[in-house]
Amino acid sequence: MTVTSWPIGTAPIEVLDQRLTAFKKCGVIGTINYRIGAKILPSTNTTPGFLDNQRYLAQLVDGGCHYCVMEASSHALHQGRLDGIDFSAGIFTNLTQDHLDYHRDMESYFKAKALLFENLKRDAYAVINLDDSQAPRLCALTKAKVITYAIDQKADVYATNITYDLRGSCFEIVFPTGRLKVQSRFIGKHNIYNMLAAFAWGISEGIDLDIVRQGLENLNHVPGRLEGVDNDKGFFVFIDYAHTEDGLVNVLQALRKVTSEKIILVFGCGGDRDKTKRPKMAKAACLLADYSIVTTDNPRSEDPQAIINEVVSGFTKNNFETCVDRKEAILRALSQVQKGQTVLIAGKGHEDYQIFQDKTIVFNEREIVKEFLNNPCLPSRKS
Repeated sequence: MTVTSWPIGTAPIEVLDQRLTAFKKCGVIGTINYRIGAKILPSTNTTPGFLDNQRYLAQLVDGGCHYCVMEASSHALHQGRLDGIDFSAGIFTNLTQDHLDYHRDMESYFKAKALLFENLKRDAYAVINLDDSQAPRLCALTKAKVITYAIDQKADVYATNITYDLRGSCFEIVFPTGRLKVQSRFIGKHNIYNMLAAFAWGISEGIDLDIVRQGLENLNHVPGRLEGVDNDKGFFVFIDYAHTEDGLVNVLQALRKVTSEKIILVFGCGGDRDKTKRPKMAKAACLLADYSIVTTDNPRSEDPQAIINEVVSGFTKNNFETCVDRKEAILRALSQVQKGQTVLIAGKGHEDYQIFQDKTIVFNEREIVKEFLNNPCLPSRKS
């Protein structure tokens, strides 16, 4: 079985899945869930522990799976949870501030992620985003065969003629032997990076290019990654996992490229995690959203109001309000939005729970939005 690691950045867009686009069965281990054959297991950690990893991979082999896409967290790499796995490829998307409560500084964070590429064998592939500032370091330290991809410069694989709208993206992929046009349901530069990475890996694996294109075009959504909630009220609602400054910038910039109308943002910051990112996320919200409602995320052992106070210290304009109750914050945003405008609910994405100091509660943002939209007393919005 071929095991590919998707180590840094947004969770993988899968080219190969159980629908057998390429007539190959693929397991997935990552932030959203673990897909082991016909079983879908909840993800307790992005990357499981050492023994669980080996158990899941063995089950995939026994089930006739040909591939496994694994999201390798910096924690797992640093703690040796991935030791003993012979990866056929590692994919690098980007390195931005996250998990500094654990790694303390960006250099330590980089070194943890770099372990994956240092340990790749010579016959493996390192698929690297050339637009990221850390790309030269990774290219130099890995023994694997390097294939690069990019948007802002030419690489082995790069995108050109990019257009976006609220229905998706259209772009051309240029690669050593030709070019291919792709029409995707995903919007945003960060999603095009992910698709380029998947395409570059497909080249390294020798998969038929048209099959890779079909995989990219047929994927409807990744749960909680700029996931649209359909409605007939005349406005747009998206749910996204963005919980870092970079993540928030990416999704807001993606929306800015496809709409000139008002964007209302609902977001918070998790407790017991890197506190330095809190005002930075507020700064991004202040600059790129028209209006923000700052609320809780997963407060864990911290006081929710204290977290919110640290977040709002980063606002330089009075274009926000606060609301400790996250459900109420979402309902406030949905009550304010007008025709043609957009609500972005950021931070929890695919998660269907909320963690407090003394309890974990069921919290499904899609269901909250759908319940609001299905209210028979709610009229279509006027412009």
